[in-house]
Amino acid sequence: MTHYETLGIDPAASQADIKAGFRRAAQASHPDREGGSDEAMAKVNRAYEVLSDPERRQKYDTTGDDAPELSQEDKAKKLLVELFRQALAEPGNIVKQTHLKLRRMQSSAEAKLVDLRRQVVKLEKRGALVQVSKGENLVWMLVSAQIDAAKAEMQALEDAIKTAQAAEGLLRDYSSSEEEDGSVARAYGLEAAFAAEIRRAQAFGFDFGRTA
Repeated sequence: MTHYETLGIDPAASQADIKAGFRRAAQASHPDREGGSDEAMAKVNRAYEVLSDPERRQKYDTTGDDAPELSQEDKAKKLLVELFRQALAEPGNIVKQTHLKLRRMQSSAEAKLVDLRRQVVKLEKRGALVQVSKGENLVWMLVSAQIDAAKAEMQALEDAIKTAQAAEGLLRDYSSSEEEDGSVARAYGLEAAFAAEIRRAQAFGFDFGRTA
């Protein structure tokens, strides 16, 4: 059952219709009334909570998702937890690895944004060049749909950049004395150089196994 069905209203209902539907449904579902229950009342309250908020209603109509939008800080924390989880599975300094991944995420998103903006400009220019003498301009309809899709993707990328920036702000409170992966690599490099020096000395007849 949809939230609209719960309130007994049409999907095209106005805010006034939603409020009136809520009042009717709340009276019928109240636990103190015959046929009512706490569960039914909770569903009515949930439906009204979603449909009375224009942004959440639009999201529900588009995706069917009625979960409340996370705050920017909560999104940043969720991202940090995931990056920390990844970093724990890899060698090296967890904090610095996470910072590097955040920077790469931002750089990648910014590059995609630039590309999408160019695509939108190109589509608008090309679409404007096509005229139709009669009926709907099917080319422009297609162009408009592609532009809308690109703009939706751009919005998602901009949100991702903001989340990464907020996560970077939270990450400033963290520090780690753990060795960087580069330090490990340098250690391996020194070991290899030392082994090469031993081989070179052995080539000149020095035997590291002999004692005085």
